[in-house]
Amino acid sequence: MKQVEKLYDGISHYILFLKLEKMKRKMELEKYIKYQWQGRLSAKIESVIATVLLHVEALI
Repeated sequence: MKQVEKLYDGISHYILFLKLEKMKRKMELEKYIKYQWQGRLSAKIESVIATVLLHVEALI
């Protein structure tokens, strides 16, 4: 039973790590979009574009 708990904890930590990495990448993309468009887009549109780019990256 202890091994199952350790495995579950390990998987949970890994999933959290992946989520944090995805959030970090999204923030990098948002900064890049803001730089490229020189602030001409709203923050919401920048966030949507970054999300779409993340999904495209995942497909490639």
